[in-house]
Parts: sequence; structure tokens; C-alpha cells
Amino acid sequence: MATVKLKLGTLIDRLYKAQQHIAEASREVARAERVVQQRKHKAAMIETEIRDRFKKGTLEGAEGKLARVSLKTVTGPQLKNWDKLAAFVLKNKAPELFQRRISKQAWLDWLDDRKQRPIPGISKYEEIRLSVTKKG
Repeated sequence: MATVKLKLGTLIDRLYKAQQHIAEASREVARAERVVQQRKHKAAMIETEIRDRFKKGTLEGAEGKLARVSLKTVTGPQLKNWDKLAAFVLKNKAPELFQRRISKQAWLDWLDDRKQRPIPGISKYEEIRLSVTKKG
């Protein structure tokens, strides 16, 4: 089966059209990204308002017609003293505590093994998150 060679002018026109389609798709992506950023900002503002209302009262959860929200406390490691942590890791042969951040699961496992005694160089922080689920 023979292939037909297109004229150079035809190839140039096809390239131009392809570039125009790419440019239009890029503009659509940019518009969509702006919409996503606006919606994320709006959601963050709403979440802040909900958190503020929870702080004022003793609420642990609330619901609307579509969804419910509850407070959830998440515990994780926070590095306070690198030298103390490094000494602990070397002494206890615990390299699994290292990532570019403290490995949360390894930290939790070590705390369990140490009966919740803190690991040198790491403090505990708690973060309260909103859990939003669809009703029904």
C-alpha cells in the first residue's frame, strides 16, 4: 500500500490548525483552573465559617439537607529537635522513622511500643478536621 505524500502547504496548514486546537484547549484548561481555584477558595471560606461556629458552641457535629459534618481530631508527629531524634534513631535502630518528614505510622508504632512515652525530638500535634459525608 503506497502512502500519499502531502504537499508542503497542506502540512503547514495542518500544523497551524493543530497548534490552534492546542492553544484553544490551553485556554479552556486555564479557565477551568481559575474556576477550580475560585471554588476551592469558596469552600475554604465556608469551612472556616463552620469551624468558627463549632468553636463558639459545644457542637461535635451538624447536618444540612444534603450532608453532615463532624469534627475529627488527627494526631501526627512534629519534629522539634533533629539531634535528639537522630540519636534516638541510631540508638534504637529505627530508620523507619525517617522520610523527608517523620513517618506517621512508624511514629505511632513506636509510641505504642513505648507505652505512649514520647520519642526524643518529636512532639505530638493535633489537628481538627471536618469530615463531610453525604446523607442517606
